[in-house]
Parts: sequence; structure tokens; C-alpha cells
Amino acid sequence: MAGTDSEATLRQIYRADGTALLDSDTAERLGQYRVLPFSPRRANDSSREAAPGADQLPLALLRPNDYQQPTGILTRSGKIVTNPDWDDMSTYDAAAPLLVKTRKRTVGAIDAEGNWILPPTYAGIGGFKGAYSWARTPAMSRDEAVLIDTRGNTQKLPAHVEVNGEKINGDLLYFYKQDDRRNRHWGLWNIRGASIAVAPTLDRIEDFQDDWAKAQDRDRWGIIDRHGKWVVPATYAGSYDLDYLGNGYLLAREPKGKNDSGYRDDYRLIHLPSGKRSVVLHEKPRDLKQGRYLGQGKDGGTLLFDADGGMTRLFDGVPERQDQFGDWIYVQYRSRNGAIDARGNLKVSASSGEFNPFFVQPEGLARVYDGQRYRLMDENGKALLEKLGDGTPLASMQRVIFRDSDAAESVMTDLQGREITRFKGEFTVEERTASEGVVAYRGSGDRYGFVNAAGKRIVGPYFNKLGPLRDGLALARRDQRSGKLLGYIDLSGRYVIPPEFGWAGDFKEGRALVRRDRLLEFIDTRGKTTAIFGLLCGQIIVMDAQERVTWPREKLTCPDAVGTEGVPVPESTKAEQS
Repeated sequence: MAGTDSEATLRQIYRADGTALLDSDTAERLGQYRVLPFSPRRANDSSREAAPGADQLPLALLRPNDYQQPTGILTRSGKIVTNPDWDDMSTYDAAAPLLVKTRKRTVGAIDAEGNWILPPTYAGIGGFKGAYSWARTPAMSRDEAVLIDTRGNTQKLPAHVEVNGEKINGDLLYFYKQDDRRNRHWGLWNIRGASIAVAPTLDRIEDFQDDWAKAQDRDRWGIIDRHGKWVVPATYAGSYDLDYLGNGYLLAREPKGKNDSGYRDDYRLIHLPSGKRSVVLHEKPRDLKQGRYLGQGKDGGTLLFDADGGMTRLFDGVPERQDQFGDWIYVQYRSRNGAIDARGNLKVSASSGEFNPFFVQPEGLARVYDGQRYRLMDENGKALLEKLGDGTPLASMQRVIFRDSDAAESVMTDLQGREITRFKGEFTVEERTASEGVVAYRGSGDRYGFVNAAGKRIVGPYFNKLGPLRDGLALARRDQRSGKLLGYIDLSGRYVIPPEFGWAGDFKEGRALVRRDRLLEFIDTRGKTTAIFGLLCGQIIVMDAQERVTWPREKLTCPDAVGTEGVPVPESTKAEQS
């Protein structure tokens, strides 16, 4: 193409082998026309490929720049053909034979070389979507029509089919029958076979895509073939649950389970010619062309589906990047996590995302992200209680917390999935605080208490902050009693160590790190100081409860250290901690 910015001019058309189609005379004559290529009808809504018969269309419609000249076509052999009777043709969604409107306002049809296949004696022709079309002669009213083939032969139909017949797809005519309430029930008539393909009992039949169509039977949807056979039973809630991808593959949305807390949809690929159904997929597969698709399985594995419905597992885990180069697939992974035991044996393959939490003890259970969702896993990598959804193990309690999104509740179960108790709210239980047989839960006013493995609330929700129970003590803060200061309570709910710390950590091995009067120190389970941290001579020092320097062992020689040896450290050496 060449020309000005406002309009291009066709100079030449090249065949696939690189040779020129147009001779010099034809190329020059095309300058007298607006060249409008025919856009063939697609095979189906999901395909970019042209429907069968596209090679029986001309290449382009030629509209003369001089309106007194006849309309023409450019044939596939590179010839210009005109006819003074031609007025217009539609270039969009074109199908063979090509419909032509004449200057006398009649309609006929031509082949790819411009020859009349159907003489222009019709008042209207609906358009051929296959071998048949509705047509109307000049003597007919607008609500009358006759069914013809591409040669103009009239097709005989039963009276009830002819009266209630509507659109045509290939050899099939959609028709309906009305019940006593005048509701329409749809069926299919096989024109070529002169027989009923589908009895008029269905609530709806959508357009065929290749050899399959969505159909509604009462309030459920499925897939039928051109013989009226249910290849996918009508068990789906809506037409939108079924998506034809092309190449014989249907993507069906999986129904969500009651305890499925995921926000993403699951799918299955169904190969309609063979009836093969894939494993559950966590996202829509990627089209690799030539009837092949790439998908992600329930466990995050990468799956390849071939043109015959076969499945091959390519990789474990969810790749960060996938690129196709012809028949090759490039795959790049982020870091993946697994688990080894104390002897270095790989117990859980490195195919998972994060562990949150890692294997809690003594239960030996973890909550693991598989690339699509979280699931409960044992130390051998086996998924547990999958039907209950996303579960978090409670350390030391032999219990698991699941979320019931329908009821907006948290559910505590035992390790067999038996329900123990429920909590109002899906995120009420603070699973990370499970320790020594209890776990924190949130009550009214965003305050916290403790519940045990039997589901009994043993400490009421009085605390604005509540940590895990360690060494029999839990970090706690109750704003209305002590403001922002922290202390430690036992399972009676009373402070064992008074709230006098600006910051504090949980107990571990009988001691906790706290900040008191802007100093960091270790305390024991009685609240007694065991070590104080300070700054002297530009380095951290450690003092005992009597404020004697116990570390470093080397003698400090800066001026501030003078006189500190063997006596309590002066107040000026105590470090203020920010």
C-alpha cells in the first residue's frame, strides 16, 4: 500500500510464495476504485479463523470513484469483474455464496468469480450460514419466507417447523413450540436429514460454536452436539459458567464448596470430542495455539493439554514467567520452599510458596500456600481436611481453625475435622498466639481473651493486647487500667507482673526482654531483673541486677569508664534506649 496520509492506494498483492498476483494493467486499473477487502465470517465467536468456505469469496469489493461506473469485485485469481446490475455487497462477516443487492433492489448471490449462483429474483435473502438460508420472493409479505439451499431449491418443512422456524446454523434449523402459557420451548430440525435433531423441550439453545452449543434445560445449563446429544450434562447454574475456547475445548467453572474461602474461581477443561475432563485448574488456561493449552493445577503444577485432550505434567509449582517460542516453552520460577528433617532428608518437596505458620508442634502441621491458595499439610507433605478449605493449625492444642464465609464465623475443629466450637467473625481467633493449650480470641470492643482446646473461654475479652502464653505468662495490656504500659497475666486473667513496661516481648526459657525507664533489661517469671543493657565507651555493655558490668570482659579505658571496675556503674553510663 502507498499514498498520502489521508488515503492509501493498493499497488500490489503478493501470494504466500512471494510472487505478485496482479499484472501491471490490473494494478493500474485498481486506482479507479476504493478497494474494500472481504472480511470472512469467523468459524465461531471464540476463533480468529475464518469459517469453512472463506476461499470461495472474492478478495475485495471494488467501489468505483466514478459513481456512474459499475460496482466490481477483485477475484482470487487477480482479475477485475464488474456487472452493471450490481449495486452493493457487505464486506463484513461475509460468507459464500456472496449476497449481492442490485440496482433494481432485488437480491441474488454470486461465487468467487462473480457468476450468479442465485439469480437476483429475491426480495431478500437472510444470508447463508452453511448450505441454507431463509429467502423472500417479491410476492411474499415481510413476515413470510421460504427455506432455500445455495442453488435456490426450496426445502420442505413440517408446518409447525416452518411456522415457528427461526435462525439456521449449518444443517440445523432452530424452531420452537409454545406451551399453554405461551412459553417457548426450543428444538432443532435437521434440514438435510429431514428429521428432528432435538425435540422442542429446551428453554434456550445458544448459537453453535463448531459442533457444540450451550443449552438450557429448566434452570440448568449444559452442552449439546449437532445430533442433540448432551456432551456436558445440564448441571451448571448459568451459561456464563461454560466458555468454549475453540479447538474442541470447553472451560467449565467449578462450583464453589461451602467452605471455599478463596476469591478466585476454579475451572476444568473439557475436551468435547473425547469427553476427557481435566483436573481442577486454579485459573483460565493459556492458549498455545494449534489446539494446545497451558494451565495451572490445584497443586500449582504446570499442565500441558494437547489437541486430543491428553494432559502432561510439565513442572511442579507456579512459575513466575512463561513464554512460548514455537514448540518450546520457557519457564522461570521464583524461589520455592520445602522442608527437610533433622537428618537432612527432604520431607516436603520444594514446590510450595510460604509456610504460614511452619510446622507447629507437637501436631506437626503447617498452613502452606500452593501458589493459588492455602491448605493444611502434615510433615510428609500430605494435604489434610481439604474439603474444609483454608485451615490454620493451633500449636499445642490439637486443633485447627477454619473460616465459614457463608456464616461469617471462625470454626474450631479437632484434627479429624469434627467441630468443637464457633466464633463470630471469620478472623476472630489469633492463631499465631496458640501456645500451652490456649489461644487468644477477639471479643467485643476489639478486646482479647483466651479460649482452650475444649472451646471454653477461660479468660474474658478484657485486654487491648494479648500475646501467647509462654512459661505460664502472657504479655497483656489493658488500656483503661494502665494506659499503654504492658505487663504479664496468668490464666486467672490477673497481672502476675504489673504493667510497668513501655515495650515487652514474650517469655522464652524463663526470661523476657522488656523496656523499663527507657532501659532494656531481661526479667524472670517473677518480674525480677536479671540483666540490664547499657552503652559505655561507644559499645554495648551488660550489667547484672546490682548494676555491675558483666560484659565485655575486657577492661574499658575511656574516661567515662574510670572508677567503674568492681563498683556499681554510675548513673551517667546507663544508656537511654529510644
